[in-house]
Amino acid sequence: MLPVAHRVAATILLIVQVLAAQNRIDIIDGTAEATSRGPVGVDPKLVIQRIPEDQVTGRTSLDSIVLRLQDQAIVTAEVFWIEIRTDDPFGPATGSPDMTPAGLVGGLGPLVVAFPPPGPVSAIEMSVAFAVPLALPPGDLYVCVGMPASPTWPLDGISVHTSGTFFVPPSVGEQMNAVAVGYSGVAGMSGLAWDYDLATAVLAPSPGNRLWWIGPRFVDDVCQPFASNPAVFTGIPYAGVAGTGTGMDPNLGAAGIFPDVARGDGFGWRVRATVPPGAPGYIIVSTVPTPPIPIPGVGGTLLLTPTVAFFGGFTAPSPTEPPPTSEMMFGPYFVPPPGPVGLDLYAQGLTIDPLTGAMRFTTRCRIRF
Repeated sequence: MLPVAHRVAATILLIVQVLAAQNRIDIIDGTAEATSRGPVGVDPKLVIQRIPEDQVTGRTSLDSIVLRLQDQAIVTAEVFWIEIRTDDPFGPATGSPDMTPAGLVGGLGPLVVAFPPPGPVSAIEMSVAFAVPLALPPGDLYVCVGMPASPTWPLDGISVHTSGTFFVPPSVGEQMNAVAVGYSGVAGMSGLAWDYDLATAVLAPSPGNRLWWIGPRFVDDVCQPFASNPAVFTGIPYAGVAGTGTGMDPNLGAAGIFPDVARGDGFGWRVRATVPPGAPGYIIVSTVPTPPIPIPGVGGTLLLTPTVAFFGGFTAPSPTEPPPTSEMMFGPYFVPPPGPVGLDLYAQGLTIDPLTGAMRFTTRCRIRF
């Protein structure tokens, strides 16, 4: 059994607000290996999830944040807050969050949350919305969850669910292609998570390919890559046994951005859009990204040169997002190993509202083989 500091409670899913635009992306493999405050858990902390610009190119504004939190002792109410930050202009070339006042785009809170019984350990998935959608600057975004000091941690305190490879015996969460160069600049390391200690002002990349269960919801329609490999992504959570914590299939975490064709991974895309179920939708795929190209009569902008593929289908009700969001899956598609090693593949969705005839492009995303 995991130590209580890392045990993931049975999650009670509570969406606390119904929103007008609910186009969420989830850069996590779908099985939480742990709940965490990062190292030195007694200190006040920010845990930070990177949302790379090349995964949501063309996004304009942020509506809300969905996150999974855990409390180790529900007899005490807990406090957290949200910060949205930009890239540090003086940081490494591979990018890192700007922790100065200039890097803060916006925030929410402090927010008080009471966790549901029976406890003593309880977890909750919740959505917190901006009063007015938050306009976003160019570049990568960093979604931070702030937590005050927790002197009795791990006996009590709030934490965030997380996935990765950070246990002994090892979990296998976030199984990205080991030879693909991530946002870290290092092969096999995705570079998508950080920890910031507010007591010491120390910012550190999170180890073990960590991803936090923090999902931004954009006003814009979105397109997100996934990987599929039922033999590998078996949906088994970490249970203190080597090789568990496998991720769900389809896998929308690091493996979705960096699929391993040599392992047998297929790849594809999920489109989420503010259209009713049954709306016609298309995925445009290319190796060539372009600057924004406005198309008369179509919302959003074309952001690639459609020279590779164009697939069609129809949206369905989202299994996790309430109306008016619907979604559609394109793929998985398979190519013979070793695949197009080092190739970047770009994709963008297009939907047509069957009630109004309105057409709209999604954001653009990237897959790296």
